[in-house]
Amino acid sequence: MSYSTIKTGLDQIASDIASEANRIAQGKAYLTMANNNLNGFPAKYANLVTEIQAMLVSEADGPAAILANDELTKLVSEFTSLQEQAGNLVTAINSI
Repeated sequence: MSYSTIKTGLDQIASDIASEANRIAQGKAYLTMANNNLNGFPAKYANLVTEIQAMLVSEADGPAAILANDELTKLVSEFTSLQEQAGNLVTAINSI
C-alpha cells in the first residue's frame, strides 16, 4: 500500500471523527434545549392550568371540566417523567 493511500485513509478517519464529534455536540445542544424548554412549561401553560382549575370550580360535574382535568393530570405525569429524564441526561452529559 502506498503512503498516499494510507494518507487518504488517515484523512478519512480524521474526517469521520470530526463528523461524530459534531454530532455529539449537536446532541448535547438538543438535549440542553429540550431541558430548557421543558423547564419553561410551568410558566408557559400556567394560564391554561388556572383556567382548567376555575372550570372545575364552576362546572365541577361538567363532562368537559372532568375530561380536561383528567387529560391534564395524565399530561402532567408524562411531563414530569420527561423533565426528569431530560435533566438527568443533561447532568450526565455535562459531567463528561
